[in-house]
Amino acid sequence: MRSSRILTNLSHKYNAQSSKMKGRIRIRLSSCFLLVFVMCLLPLLISLKISIDNLTSSQNKHNNGALSQRVSSNPSYVTVILPSVVNPKGRIKRLKAIAQTWGSDAGHIVVTDEDAILPPDTYTNHPPIIVPRTVAKPNEGVPRLKYVISQVYHMYNPDFAFFVNDHTFVIPEHALKFLMLQKHNDPSQHLYAGHALKPKNSEYAFNSGASGYFLSRHTMETLLSKWQSGDELCDSNNKFIQGNPGLILAQCLHSIGVNPIDTRDSLYRHKFHAFGIIRQTKLEVDEWYLNKHEGLSDILGQDLKYDHMLQKGEECCSSDTISFHYVEWKETLALFETLDKLRHEPDTSDEDLKHFVMEKWPSEKKDVGAYAHNLPPVTKKEIWCDFLKVLRNIA
Repeated sequence: MRSSRILTNLSHKYNAQSSKMKGRIRIRLSSCFLLVFVMCLLPLLISLKISIDNLTSSQNKHNNGALSQRVSSNPSYVTVILPSVVNPKGRIKRLKAIAQTWGSDAGHIVVTDEDAILPPDTYTNHPPIIVPRTVAKPNEGVPRLKYVISQVYHMYNPDFAFFVNDHTFVIPEHALKFLMLQKHNDPSQHLYAGHALKPKNSEYAFNSGASGYFLSRHTMETLLSKWQSGDELCDSNNKFIQGNPGLILAQCLHSIGVNPIDTRDSLYRHKFHAFGIIRQTKLEVDEWYLNKHEGLSDILGQDLKYDHMLQKGEECCSSDTISFHYVEWKETLALFETLDKLRHEPDTSDEDLKHFVMEKWPSEKKDVGAYAHNLPPVTKKEIWCDFLKVLRNIA
């Protein structure tokens, strides 16, 4: 009996010790497994943390209005909207229409004077650049442009900036497509691109401020350096130049060997337009504008087919058109809605498209503006045919 109790006690003791040992083994195995798991997971956690940090940093930069610096197939750009000297009373309506349509997709930044109050619905992406009166009065275009380029470069530092005014209609996806071309997409190289014009008896050409022009980061940096050094070729107090500051900018760039480039497409159709879509289609533009296309071969290279002159009808405008000018607020809404309809309903018949345009387009001359044309009469079938083709092409 005693032997049996001893064996039983030993068995219980052994079982207890065995359970404890098994427990220790399980704990050790669990600890080893956990350690191996953590060691395997650690690189993933570090990678995930870096990704989150980068995402957070990128989001913070976006929230602060800073744009990334990079050379890529998808460059960053902002569209800077300077005040138009034409119909200043209609500026607020034009800015509201821009904010409602193409503005946010083009990263638009509105430029305004210190004493001008802009409603919040006139800008969406970034707060306005406010030009102090101590820097420039409304009629002082050169110091204004210098200040704006400085603000854009230092505050936003984009790969590229597109300078237009509040009468300009922009197609953002075409602007980005233009910058994605290999010959244009490096912000560390110079770029001065738009619709080139040449003053008579001048050695340099300039890009129309009305149709808008692109500057690369490197070009903006170079301009700021030139202005800071007090280069006489890069500044002027001339009254005419103050109203046309793009001329002094072009002269300054020409002095360092940077000139406008030929931005037309392979069919010699323009992408940047200094007049509205109807006037461009009919080629009923001002004589001075036509004349400033003479002599461009000296700067842009030979064009044996058109000698850099404008084309009429369907060939007026590239399918990659980026901008039109002298577009008042109602026409901005109408053109935007028309292009949007054609993108979503490309099979719309000409007759239905014509009715849609006539319904949306402003009919009163005061709503079209002094420098734009009304829709052609329905009897002008050839003009309507060309106009509808242009709309389809750029959509």
